[in-house]
Amino acid sequence: MQWRDVLMIRRDYRDADNHSKTAEVDLDQAFLTRDPVTFTITSGPDGSVAYRNGMRAAGITKMGLSCGDLAGQLVLGDSAVMDNAWPGNILDMSLYDRELAPQEIASKYASWHGNQTDQGPGGEQHLVAQYAFNEGSGQVVHGVPGSAPDLYIPKIFKVPHKKLLMWPWEESHDKLEFRDIAINIFGFVPFGFVFAAYLTWNRNVSHSLLITILCGAAISLTIEILQEYIPGRDSGILDIITNTLGTFLGALLFRWTPMQNLAAILLDFLRSGEQISES
Repeated sequence: MQWRDVLMIRRDYRDADNHSKTAEVDLDQAFLTRDPVTFTITSGPDGSVAYRNGMRAAGITKMGLSCGDLAGQLVLGDSAVMDNAWPGNILDMSLYDRELAPQEIASKYASWHGNQTDQGPGGEQHLVAQYAFNEGSGQVVHGVPGSAPDLYIPKIFKVPHKKLLMWPWEESHDKLEFRDIAINIFGFVPFGFVFAAYLTWNRNVSHSLLITILCGAAISLTIEILQEYIPGRDSGILDIITNTLGTFLGALLFRWTPMQNLAAILLDFLRSGEQISES
């Protein structure tokens, strides 16, 4: 992933106790200019190493990769589970079936930098696929050698494996930050307060607190279901929980006598203003 000028490399894995873990390394100042940049990630028994323009940039422990990790569907440019678009252009990509030595990476970077197809020592033998993205038009990117599968560019962006109503522990790290959670909670407090006031004063409904909470949960659930069809949004249960909590706090705030008195004064003021304007 790219965040501003940082390249973030992450991999989810399970430890010896079958606990879900995330290995991550951030390459600062990876995208400083608009000039093309080459990144190489090679993996062996001791972990993975990232290279920038043929030079070692960082070592990544606990992020060993294998050919099995690249089996199935490969998605370039966007996340396969949520909207996380990359704003740049992909100019070339190569996949190998073995770990590359540092001198090989430097040599291959020189050939890539010169816009040449990789034909280095042992290149054809271990080169699984290479994509030059030089078709110029169309929706198909052809692979070299000829046995490599083609890549398809969809006309309309759609997250291919987007989950409906993700569990809280499946959410991205930014959704679990205090700021994001606080916004989701306090964003529904006004609704809970106003709707509880409406049911109590205008409709004289009993159990207004419970009805308000259920309405807030229903609205949040509807929003999250609709977000399944919006590429730029994620559908998660955490938002339903926080929105419902915000609705509850708003309705509870209305039941506090000083707030009821304040709301009544404000309502009388608004009504008096309407009467003056009508006269």
